[in-house]
Amino acid sequence: MQREETIALWRKSEHERATALKDGCSEDGAHNAAKAVWNKWAIGITREQDSSTIQATTFRDRTRSESRDSWRANFDLPFRQSLNFAKADFSRVIFVSELNMSEAKPLWKDQITLKYSRRFLSLSGFVFPGEADFTTCSFFDFVAADDAMFYMPAWFRAAEFRAGALFERATFQKDAYFQSASFVGEVRFSHAKFLGVVDFGASNARGVFDLSDARFARVPIFNQASFDVAQDLDNISLPRSQFFHRRK
Repeated sequence: MQREETIALWRKSEHERATALKDGCSEDGAHNAAKAVWNKWAIGITREQDSSTIQATTFRDRTRSESRDSWRANFDLPFRQSLNFAKADFSRVIFVSELNMSEAKPLWKDQITLKYSRRFLSLSGFVFPGEADFTTCSFFDFVAADDAMFYMPAWFRAAEFRAGALFERATFQKDAYFQSASFVGEVRFSHAKFLGVVDFGASNARGVFDLSDARFARVPIFNQASFDVAQDLDNISLPRSQFFHRRK
């Protein structure tokens, strides 16, 4: 989807949340109503995608991160077009609660402000069938993205998390890019699954950064990243180093 289409769908899901709350639903019930709107599109996309084409497409086995344009250049035109169809484009968006609107000031002319009535942004359990582009996003409130599913690369380059984030049990089927991201407050990736390249290079975390019990298919990249508080790396799962593999 284009950015305008992505935003329209998100607003539709938030409208469903507000309607459910007005009708007396609990917070959880209202969130399920909002999630159902988003995931109806997302799951429909995953069913419509040509699975044979996706399986036949070679995702290069690599350990280094690359730019989005470089990543897309690996595929032929038909597959790139299918990526555009399944993409969720939130790039250059400011997410902010109505309670904090006075603090949200766009830095660029093309930034869009999306507001919601709750005190935090909830993407819990949302499915992203294609690329999830949150490049240069500003999250003014706490972000809950626990149990979210990212089927294609998730781009959080230069994103600002100003009040913490929760990615517990989130699954990143492909790459996850958090280069130059700024984290203020607690950030938790506990029990998350990273099945592609993971890049936190040049990111900055000012609070708790929890990776406990996270699973990595590739060794995560932390070049030039800075942490004001020690990372929680308890029980993380990393790939076995080739250096230690026994020769046959």
